[in-house]
Amino acid sequence: MIILTHPRLSRCRHALCGACQALTVAYFRQCPVCDDTLAIAKPYNGSKGKGKGRGGGVIETDDDELRARTMQRVQRAVDMFEASGPNGSNGTNGTMRGAAEGGGSEVEAICAQVQRHQRSSREAESSTRIALEYGNTIKASGTSTKTTYVSFVTVVGRLTSKEIRGKSGLSAAACIQRCEYNINPGYDKPTAVVTSPNAKGLYQFEYAMGRTFPCIMKVFFKPEFGIPPLVLNYYVDDQ
Repeated sequence: MIILTHPRLSRCRHALCGACQALTVAYFRQCPVCDDTLAIAKPYNGSKGKGKGRGGGVIETDDDELRARTMQRVQRAVDMFEASGPNGSNGTNGTMRGAAEGGGSEVEAICAQVQRHQRSSREAESSTRIALEYGNTIKASGTSTKTTYVSFVTVVGRLTSKEIRGKSGLSAAACIQRCEYNINPGYDKPTAVVTSPNAKGLYQFEYAMGRTFPCIMKVFFKPEFGIPPLVLNYYVDDQ
């Protein structure tokens, strides 16, 4: 497969296509091929965020040579497609002749991927996308019969070119208005409402119990993002 806007990750050396990059490492800091942790070159916008694994910096890549070779192939394919495309003077038969003479199946695959990447770029530029991390940790509660479950929600990344009133940060406080936790799903009223993150950027809720239990999280985003509330049907884990 041809690779567009392709990072080749510096640690594991895996190369990703543009579409895969937009769905994986743009949000998360693990290689989608081998799960290796990505190397981070520097924080975004010169900030001093701690960032590794949380979307806080620029991914280290080693793709100059790969990019040059790939773009040559893409340009040849685009030139061939335009010269003998469906609306060109050569028509369908011309396309087939180009396929036979120049490896047409590859040409068609490259052009299809170019179009796919253009569509994904347009979608990213016109939409707001926020990546959340949620789950729980456990700690001793001071008794032998109960465990304290610490549920949390935080923002780990944002992929969008759309400006939202000048907001460009990745912090949870910049994106989340509040988070409601409900350990009794049969009741509409939440067990707890958390309106601000802790020092680590987590909207956190603690509850001690002798067993695991459902913990439904409802995330409300800041109004300027135009994102409806997100319900996370979660069950705490004691592992």
